[in-house]
Amino acid sequence: MRINAADLIQRIGLASRAKTQDGSAKDVRLTGASTDPDSGLIASLQTTGTIDQNGKPADIKIKYWRHLPYGESKQQSLFTLKTSAGRSKNNVEIDELWVQSARVYKRGEDDANDPEVIKRVNRVLEGMNRLNTHLRNKGDVSDTAKILADCYIEEAIGENLTIRGLHKEGGFAFTLAPLFVRKAGKGKDFTFSGLDEAGLKTLLGATINTIEPDKDFSESCNLVATDPQPGLVFDTGPEFKTHKNGDVSVRYYISPRQEIDGVNAAKLDKLLYFKFKKLSDNSYKLNEATFSGEKVDISNPENVLKLMGAAQRSGKDVARDEYPRYMDHFASFDLLDQISQLPTPPALKQGGEFLYLSLHGTGQEKRIEQYGDQIGLAEVFFHRGLRKDGTVSSVAHAVDFPFASGGTNSNFDGAIPDYIPFWDDIKSFSFTHDHYDHCDGMAYYAKAGKMKEKTVYATAEVKYFLDKKMDFLKVPRTLRPKIKVLKDETPICIKDETGTARLWVQPCPNGVSHSARCTPYIVTGCYGDDYYKGSVLTYGDGNAFTQKGIDFLKKGTRALGAMDGVTPEKVDRDLTVTLHDPTAVNYDGHAPTSEEVETNLQDILDIVASDKGVLMTPISTNDAEYTIGLNVAHNSGRDLTAVGRNAELRLSCKNLFGVQHDNDLREVYIDPFEEMRKPDPLIPQDVLDIYMASFNEVDVTDADIRRTKSKLVKEIKENEDLSNLEKQERIEAAEQDAYEIAHEAKLKKAQENTLSAYREILPPREREHIKSTKYYMLKSLMKHGSVVFDNDVNGYLMWKAIMERQETASIRATRTSQMAKSFRINPSRLMIFITGTQGNAEERFSTLQKFKDFFSLLDVDESVRNTGYKINAEDFVTVTTQSAIVGNEADQEAMINELCRNRNVTHIGAYMNGFKIYNPKGDRDRIMNAFRKQGWTPQLDPMGNIHVSGVPIHYHGHGFREDLKTMMTQAPSETHEIHHNPSRDNYHSRYRPLVREMGLPHSDYEPDDFNVMRVDRDAKEPSSKFKKIAQINPSYVLVRLQRKYAQYFGGWLDLRRVTLLRREGMNRTDGLMTRSDSDGVYQRKTTRMDWDRVSNPANFRPQGRTAKIAPSIVDRGPASSGLRSTPIWSNTSAKDLKPS
Repeated sequence: MRINAADLIQRIGLASRAKTQDGSAKDVRLTGASTDPDSGLIASLQTTGTIDQNGKPADIKIKYWRHLPYGESKQQSLFTLKTSAGRSKNNVEIDELWVQSARVYKRGEDDANDPEVIKRVNRVLEGMNRLNTHLRNKGDVSDTAKILADCYIEEAIGENLTIRGLHKEGGFAFTLAPLFVRKAGKGKDFTFSGLDEAGLKTLLGATINTIEPDKDFSESCNLVATDPQPGLVFDTGPEFKTHKNGDVSVRYYISPRQEIDGVNAAKLDKLLYFKFKKLSDNSYKLNEATFSGEKVDISNPENVLKLMGAAQRSGKDVARDEYPRYMDHFASFDLLDQISQLPTPPALKQGGEFLYLSLHGTGQEKRIEQYGDQIGLAEVFFHRGLRKDGTVSSVAHAVDFPFASGGTNSNFDGAIPDYIPFWDDIKSFSFTHDHYDHCDGMAYYAKAGKMKEKTVYATAEVKYFLDKKMDFLKVPRTLRPKIKVLKDETPICIKDETGTARLWVQPCPNGVSHSARCTPYIVTGCYGDDYYKGSVLTYGDGNAFTQKGIDFLKKGTRALGAMDGVTPEKVDRDLTVTLHDPTAVNYDGHAPTSEEVETNLQDILDIVASDKGVLMTPISTNDAEYTIGLNVAHNSGRDLTAVGRNAELRLSCKNLFGVQHDNDLREVYIDPFEEMRKPDPLIPQDVLDIYMASFNEVDVTDADIRRTKSKLVKEIKENEDLSNLEKQERIEAAEQDAYEIAHEAKLKKAQENTLSAYREILPPREREHIKSTKYYMLKSLMKHGSVVFDNDVNGYLMWKAIMERQETASIRATRTSQMAKSFRINPSRLMIFITGTQGNAEERFSTLQKFKDFFSLLDVDESVRNTGYKINAEDFVTVTTQSAIVGNEADQEAMINELCRNRNVTHIGAYMNGFKIYNPKGDRDRIMNAFRKQGWTPQLDPMGNIHVSGVPIHYHGHGFREDLKTMMTQAPSETHEIHHNPSRDNYHSRYRPLVREMGLPHSDYEPDDFNVMRVDRDAKEPSSKFKKIAQINPSYVLVRLQRKYAQYFGGWLDLRRVTLLRREGMNRTDGLMTRSDSDGVYQRKTTRMDWDRVSNPANFRPQGRTAKIAPSIVDRGPASSGLRSTPIWSNTSAKDLKPS
């Protein structure tokens, strides 16, 4: 088949406008490579051949090469074109044309004029053309199969064409699971075979193009770019090197050109580095790999292949004369977590450094979707240092694991902190208390299989709620962490792999007063006993230190002196940093005490609901308000039950761990003999008389003694474990033993008869469960010899009734019990704890929200559904003691108004420093007058609702201004800082003036999340003792659950890691996110945000990286249990940022 040589060159994609010297031949080589981010499969294309001095192509071949993730290389010939000289100078003859092993045309055997032959040849030549053009334009090699399919190559060869590892619709089609990759590749050398030096360079990022010298990037290349935020100029690029022994290495570097005062620019000599040993002309073995300055374990093929994929994409950017989009590529291959955003620490032999990082709870703006401005706590404490070999040793401990609610506009159920970048560093977690914004996030990590190797420290109460949350998500036992229960103040030592102490964590269970039982921690960074870098007190939430907490703070780190291996003199100093809770510092004075709230609520119910039952709705995390509710029920003689999972869990928790954390009722007893000597005994005189009389009713006869002795002697003789001597001794003592046993048996019978007779005179309802205090005391006396109590809810209610000399006690029963059902006979003597205070989307399945819509369990007849607890709504008033949390004001108000309209109930609702009576009906005037008699000032709104200020019914877990002042003076510290900060104004207008007014040291650091703070006790000024040294990219794990009737089911859970690559100051000074000087265009990544913010703020579009966290191995099977790492870039605004 004769064809014009220039035309053939053009038709196979090798034409060039570049001028060459006349009479010179040139070798043809085009290369390209791509790596699958999911599997690690590398695919490479290489075109070779020659164009002779007359411009005629000869022996053109296109080969496809792939390297399997488990260590094998395969080569596949795609096209072979053989030519010979034509009759004229400008023509050539096509001798042979092959696709793989299928011959398409052979000169002398195939008719060059046959239309079918021509069609086949044209299709094949077009396939070559498109592939070569694709390579010259730096196209993605993974599109090879699609290109050939588009050219109808299968029709040309008459059989299926399979390109292994590639999909005919484009992209990779390699499905080996990462677990298989790791197992199959373990122990094997990382060797490439069937590959020459040019091919190896291609895999490392080189783009070879001998057709166009200006597009050939097979050698080292340097680019210059400017990072506009710090104003620094950086050099970067790949450096290829062929060593004398034939070894090949490539190094990607970033280097700042000059120094600028105040900017600490990082130099990365080996951002990416690979060194291959030459085994033969077409075989190379990987000897060394480095990423971000740290050596990489080359026995892990999955990671090495990802690094090579990032190098390939960076090399393509260089070939386009663009500054490499390093962060984009590292994100695509899930390598961001391997790039430390923390600065290089000092050497361990110099003590290293102690760092603090907040990942949630202190931010003031939404950063990811609807998340970033919620309060809560997610703190990481690091001790870091350089080993002798230059690698970084980092040991970390995290405090709290929150779940953040995003509100009605969120596309997710919530968000949890992204601990993943520091996961290998974090050895353990501890929890301050059981509120969802401090502990609910851990279960999701457990569900994803991440927690099983971690150790968790928590009080028994917090452990209970952690377990319940994991039960709710159906987390298998094999995936759950080991939870160690904190019982005392014994310090916890966190050690590194060498056994050296790196962190000390000192707990103080129930050391802080809050709406839950709170544990403060002192975390101290150290290196063995040689260096102590500082200490931080974090107590989460609180309104006061308990006496136990005050004593704990007085000792502080000095308590470590009693531990083995700690020199007391080295820890004999005050705390370096205390992190305070300023949530309610905007409010002057003191927060209402629980006694004050209880009195107010009792007075209101006596006026408004004396003849009504009460649907009591504290927020389910407010343990203190549940205690207040129990006390109010006790005071008014109401029995109790609960409807709603979280309400029932809260009461169950109190059953397990007691109502009062500082009063274990199991240690309380009332001695009858001591009471007899008191003029006004707690045990009524008639009960004491009956108890004492029971002893006088016992008459032991001789016949009783003989009968008992005979039985004893028989048992002794039949006991084969006793020797004859022992039997004789026991028989001799049997006379006295027989009297005591007979007396005890008769006494027990007499007391049973007395109790039975006393029970008969009780009202029938009090016989079902002990409500009568006299009967309870008499029964306890006869059983135990004193009045004792269980440390549960009913034990507490009975203790309260006895201590206040009441005749009956309130009782609590589960709603499905017959007793709880009987409570409804007299609704005015019933209090039901239910869930749902805010009216927001997160509470859409709460009992109160469903009650307003007529489909709660309070509307279900148990004859239809056995879990129902049907009531008549108009026999009850509803109460919400939790005021609206910021952002929920409109939702709560709408819910209450709809509740009153739908169910015609009167509602008592809390607001900041008072309460509001909704829908008082015809009792409005009576209620108003009664309030005035209390000395209150009721006011009416246009809707006829009654407002009363200055009478709080909400117990605040956060201290007001005066409470915070007291706590600050009780925590001796070298600098006083804050976390759990609700707003920027809260810090600038309230906290900072307060700390200055008190004359206490403060760093003047404005708190925010994602800031890395160095804690240094040896620094002189507070600003150096607590100093910001870096800022990491904001990141969250977003959570979406599938629900049905408020229940999680089916194991369906979607977790998405989202990182916002956005500049916020002191973030990146290492050149990883720098713009390109050559084109003047900011890439679609972090630096673009700065440009857009300045040049066109109205259309500012920050970028977000989204990566899926896969379901746990329980849901997907062990073969694919790793994290999914597919980045998706969003182009929406920060306000509306949603995952793609």
